[in-house]
Amino acid sequence: MNIISHRTFFPIFTFIVIIAILAISTCSFLSQTYATSTFSSHGRHHLVLFLQGITTTLDDQSANSGHIVGLGSVPETLHYVFAQPSTRLLEYSYSASSVQNGLPTPYTCTDTITHSLFSDIVLLDQQIKHAMRAQPAATQVDITLIGHSLGGVIALGYLAFLEHKGFSISLPANAHLEAVITLDSPIGGVSAGFLTSFSLLGRQILEHQCPAAKGKTFTAMQDLETIFHSASTTFGATGLAASQGSKASLLSIAPSGHSSATHHEASNQSVLERAKTDLATSVLTIGNLNDFLFDPKACAAVLPSFLDTQFLLDEGRGSGLYGRMFNSGPNICPSITRLTTLNRDLMRTTQVVMANHTAVLSNPSVQQGITHFLQARTNNHLGGTPIPLLAHRLP
Repeated sequence: MNIISHRTFFPIFTFIVIIAILAISTCSFLSQTYATSTFSSHGRHHLVLFLQGITTTLDDQSANSGHIVGLGSVPETLHYVFAQPSTRLLEYSYSASSVQNGLPTPYTCTDTITHSLFSDIVLLDQQIKHAMRAQPAATQVDITLIGHSLGGVIALGYLAFLEHKGFSISLPANAHLEAVITLDSPIGGVSAGFLTSFSLLGRQILEHQCPAAKGKTFTAMQDLETIFHSASTTFGATGLAASQGSKASLLSIAPSGHSSATHHEASNQSVLERAKTDLATSVLTIGNLNDFLFDPKACAAVLPSFLDTQFLLDEGRGSGLYGRMFNSGPNICPSITRLTTLNRDLMRTTQVVMANHTAVLSNPSVQQGITHFLQARTNNHLGGTPIPLLAHRLP
């Protein structure tokens, strides 16, 4: 004899289904709460360093005030994510930093152009060590680096040399490099000549932004060319097509004669995959598909295009290694075609190029993507999926 009649079966079944749904939702909520609480774990401090790009400056007033300058909405976004009083926000200096507390010293726009990239990485290494001296003794400190343009190359280069070891780049005791974020940064280098010799547009862009650079040696640009031509190095184990940013090697700028300079120059992707495991460091690379600084062919047909220098290979949701893209600014570059109007065309084109290159600093989708990336943990690594930004896919 059936104890449950057809009349009573469906209400009971419905009740059971509702209870199951509530249980699943509760588990999901608890797991999300755990992820958030893990990110904001008690007893750990945060140090966030902001790295401006090429042709930027830092004056005495800004350096002494400790305020973050030149990065649009990004500092506000990071301040929202790291709202705890135990978080310190710090500006990177292309010149030097205070030995006592890591505060930056002023620098000029020529400092961003004439230094070698490896010397800039060493300055970052020193500034992190100096900043750690201002932390309470025995405090665990999680470090986030976020850089625009050349600043992102320096930040990611620091991680690459930190993982590779043997170059006197090291983290202080109790410090953990948790994340690196690059914004419209040529992590795969820049095509030969565009910013150093034959290109009027390239030199116009740099010298318009930094008039004092005229007549100077563009050492940083030469290093970017070295990185670009290192892209024949061995790529990672994935069978997917590689971007310029993933297959080039930041290790190629190691000083000649260094004891580790002759070691195999592993691709950026393979080095950062190891860093994710060895150092528990997640990486987010973001690039504007309308950034004509890396697509000068759109402005003058004789120039090259290397947009994918901005991106790592995106390894997918929850991976902790991302190459994400967005579109912002005019999608057509004012062309440079006639010698009779060359100066006017160069000026107009420079304005559009620089506006699109800095759009990443205020784009709402970028700010949301950064927030989602930093607020979640996956497999014990920081690095939630940076939605709503889309994964960069090669054609």
